[in-house]
Amino acid sequence: MTIALLGGAFLFAHPLLTDTTAGSFEQRNGKYVESEDGAVVRELTEDQYESVMAANQRGWAGLAVAFAGAPSSTPGSATAGDRGPVG
Repeated sequence: MTIALLGGAFLFAHPLLTDTTAGSFEQRNGKYVESEDGAVVRELTEDQYESVMAANQRGWAGLAVAFAGAPSSTPGSATAGDRGPVG
């Protein structure tokens, strides 16, 4: 419901608001690097790379949760149990 919507919005927005990186993250020649426009900005440790990838996944999962919670949080939305008798 509303908690799912707010929780999802937080999980989506938090990495965006706290991410201070400028580029994309990838593996080149067995090393983890941050690159911008094809040029390497800095080299990352494996822990830093994994942390960035986890934050990315949390962001997308939060977006999914926000959209999943949105329809159930609107006024007048009905669930299967709220529809009453048919006919």
